[in-house]
Amino acid sequence: MSYIVENLSFHYLPQKPIIKNLYLKLERGCSYVLLGTNGSGKTTLLRILNGLLKPVSGSIRLNSYDLHSYKRSKIAQLISFVPQNYAVHFPFTVYETVLMGRYPYKANFFDYSQKDHQITLSILEKTGLSELASKKITEISGGEKQRVALARSLCQQTPILLLDEPFSNLDIHYSLFFIQLLKDFVRKGSLVVTSVHDLFMAPLLADRVLFFEPQGISLYTEKEKAFQPEILKRVFKVNIHFSQFSDDEKGCYYLINTIANNESSF
Repeated sequence: MSYIVENLSFHYLPQKPIIKNLYLKLERGCSYVLLGTNGSGKTTLLRILNGLLKPVSGSIRLNSYDLHSYKRSKIAQLISFVPQNYAVHFPFTVYETVLMGRYPYKANFFDYSQKDHQITLSILEKTGLSELASKKITEISGGEKQRVALARSLCQQTPILLLDEPFSNLDIHYSLFFIQLLKDFVRKGSLVVTSVHDLFMAPLLADRVLFFEPQGISLYTEKEKAFQPEILKRVFKVNIHFSQFSDDEKGCYYLINTIANNESSF
């Protein structure tokens, strides 16, 4: 399963293109990280990949078929999407909210099977949410809601996960925990696309990186080539230097060792 994006362009206002003439191939078994400044198009691309926005021009195919030829119910069986601001306005329990990840496979809202409940219990345990299962979603913290949103997406059991800044409300422990969990899913063949605002987290999750700038997408490359000072300075307008540490058993780790803003625009 893969996405094929060809000559894709999108804008909200004609005079302000957000994505222009994008060519992209996204394949299962790979983790893609979207990096860039606020308003540069990361969320827009995720919404396009989920079929919530239609490109102004160009095409996007999923499994060789036009993405917009799929019914929403079928898309929900293939793609799970965690938005940046996850909100539930009804007092469902944490358990009920995570269970809703099974809804795309159901004939109606109350048609949950024993298997659905078993999957939900397993995901709650795997994500450390079992103790919160009976709590109302409206009564837990922002970070806990974000964990519930991630758990619900995993309960959906789709081959593709699209995540919009999923670690923004999480403490470091759970951020690293979910990064490892997502990497495990990738190793098992999932396709994961994540927008990330924290440069410390990005290299821990990425196999490939897509950089966004206000004038459009500027670079799509392997992780090993992405975190170079000249690239980061061009995109973020600051001097950032990473140190890379290699371990034959555990792979590569990256640590920001210098940050200096020499070009203040304020």
